[in-house]
Amino acid sequence: MWKTIPNDNILAWNKLALSQQGRSVLGTGAKISGANLFTRLNYRIVACGGQPVLVPPTLLGVENPSTATIVCQGDTFTFKLDQALADNGGIFLVIEATEGQSNGVSQSSDLT
Repeated sequence: MWKTIPNDNILAWNKLALSQQGRSVLGTGAKISGANLFTRLNYRIVACGGQPVLVPPTLLGVENPSTATIVCQGDTFTFKLDQALADNGGIFLVIEATEGQSNGVSQSSDLT
């Protein structure tokens, strides 16, 4: 189906894919192609009998903060934007966090 959509739409899907990130089943992040994004977004729609979305969705009214400061104190943290958002239009900032992660298995330098 990807090869049958107009070239303008293919270019738009490729452009949108530059701002997206996929995840493998192991949770590793990776860049995805326009074709992969098109397939991921349309898979369930088509499986349920719907028509595929040929024109990529556009993000409107989303503002990226320039920088932010995070201050950790014990079990709490403060997240502060260096600039206030102009108008959130009903869209709010969502922060996702996990507990601290280790760097994995390391070897001791005291091998004897």
